[in-house]
Amino acid sequence: MKQKPKLEVQHLSKAYQISIFQDISLHVLPNEIVSVIGASGCGKSTLLDCIAGIVMPDKGDIIFDGKSTIGKVGTVSYMMQDDALFPWRNVLDNIMLPLELKGKSSADETQKTKILLQRFGLSDFASYNPFQLSAGMRQRVALLRAYLCEKEMMLMDEPFSKLDALTRFHLQKWFLEIWQEQKLSVLLVTHDIDEALLLSDRIYILSPRPAKVKVQIKVQKPRLNLNQKQVGQKQIKTKNEIIRLLHGQYSI
Repeated sequence: MKQKPKLEVQHLSKAYQISIFQDISLHVLPNEIVSVIGASGCGKSTLLDCIAGIVMPDKGDIIFDGKSTIGKVGTVSYMMQDDALFPWRNVLDNIMLPLELKGKSSADETQKTKILLQRFGLSDFASYNPFQLSAGMRQRVALLRAYLCEKEMMLMDEPFSKLDALTRFHLQKWFLEIWQEQKLSVLLVTHDIDEALLLSDRIYILSPRPAKVKVQIKVQKPRLNLNQKQVGQKQIKTKNEIIRLLHGQYSI
């Protein structure tokens, strides 16, 4: 039996003074990680903003669990490229924000959050303000906050792009642990082809602006062993194919 998508983007278009993207269609299945790769300025972040309900598209529809969610916020969790932490709130208070908004900031919820802080290696920093944290710690806080939104669908806009290679590797592992435990569906925007190959089940390649879906690629043996970082010949071949597509050496 064919699995029904958790998220469907149907023929979505958006323009400001110029056309950003046109006729974008894609889908994410339950418990699937899907990446979107494209040139800078082709509207990847705007696409996520539309899905999150922050920006209204000009045409098309966004279907979540079989229902249109155009212009509706709160149906997904959204981890942006910038951590967007509130500077006047400490780590614990920043992480607790989604629970507060849902009226779940009880002593029990606070205790559960402190347990998660320990697991994420942040328990010693619960009372710190964001400016006192490293970039990796700030992104860990942002990831944990997105996790506590308790949504089945997570949008991620280049969440690890500003981190050094080692910190990025560790955060990718934490992210996969959360994904496996919560059975999340994830749409990830990234410029990092290796990251897309490492994390994704499928990859959508977008054309330059006005962006369209150029091709969809199914990743062979997704989520390689992160401890061994093994890359096989199929992954190398797929990476080279993506590079050729992004550089426009041939069209599909």
